[in-house]
Amino acid sequence: MSDCDTIKPKLPGLLRQELAANDLNEVQTHIGRCSSCRAYLLSLSSANADDPAISAHLLPQSTSNSRGYALILAIALTLLIGAYIAMTGHGLVTFIQDSDEPVFLRVAAMILVLTVSVLFVSVAYERYLSRKNDPYQEVEQ
Repeated sequence: MSDCDTIKPKLPGLLRQELAANDLNEVQTHIGRCSSCRAYLLSLSSANADDPAISAHLLPQSTSNSRGYALILAIALTLLIGAYIAMTGHGLVTFIQDSDEPVFLRVAAMILVLTVSVLFVSVAYERYLSRKNDPYQEVEQ
């Protein structure tokens, strides 16, 4: 018996908010990674949209907390990136200007900092693209 076979019977209970906490966690985890069950859940919700319990569950929840969290997270990440750039720049300039250090080490340090910076920017950009193009962005997790 596959995971989907055990989860699909619980999906109507999820829509009606009748699941126990352990079942709820199991179903939400499975729905997060299984597109087949997610599609089945959406078909159930559209077929039963006239049921008040299901309609109430499908209405968007208050987003004030999530927006506040997102704002705090954005500020924290901006400060982290700014601090990284400032400290790395200061350390690199100090290291390069130190005439006691061999040229090879100074060049290697510049290459290392440049490589880490490029990787950091590429990962940030990929995350931005994946978040922007996420087809399940509006589905509640």
